[in-house]
Amino acid sequence: MAASNMEARRAWVVRVLGIEVPLVAAAPEATDAPTSASALRAAEADAISKAGGGVAYAKLRLRWDGALKAAQANLAQFGQKMLGHKEAAAFKDREALEDAVRNLSQLLPDFGSTLADLLDAAHQAGADEKPGLKAKAVEAIDDYRQKLADEPELAELERTFLGPIGVYAEMEAALDELRQRLA
Repeated sequence: MAASNMEARRAWVVRVLGIEVPLVAAAPEATDAPTSASALRAAEADAISKAGGGVAYAKLRLRWDGALKAAQANLAQFGQKMLGHKEAAAFKDREALEDAVRNLSQLLPDFGSTLADLLDAAHQAGADEKPGLKAKAVEAIDDYRQKLADEPELAELERTFLGPIGVYAEMEAALDELRQRLA
């Protein structure tokens, strides 16, 4: 493996996880793309069908909750891949690496509950209240999209030396889908 490639990987870990890692010559392990997002989408679709089709706002809430769970699951999966990687064995400060892995979920912005609350309210609201709640939900989605854009480390997780980690893409796709359905 070229030294520049190893240095790029080390720089990525330093930048994204905030820890120094030694340069170790090791071939990257073959990895499959995470399946967490697809498994959670299947569970979401099953929940929607069991609810008898449900109301549109309840479906949107399920989609948002599913995206959050998928992102968290994909971050956890990435952490396990990192801890199990050959180069992790050569890492002298294992505790720092384990702390960084435990804190991976902090890479996700704190979206708060505004969108979920608005979707729940729209689900329960009368026909005359729905347009205002819908407009507020679109504003919340735009705010969430900006929070996501303000986290460049998440976009970098889409192309790691351990394979793709579907966090940014999952969140972005969910927010785009919600906005399209509400607009």
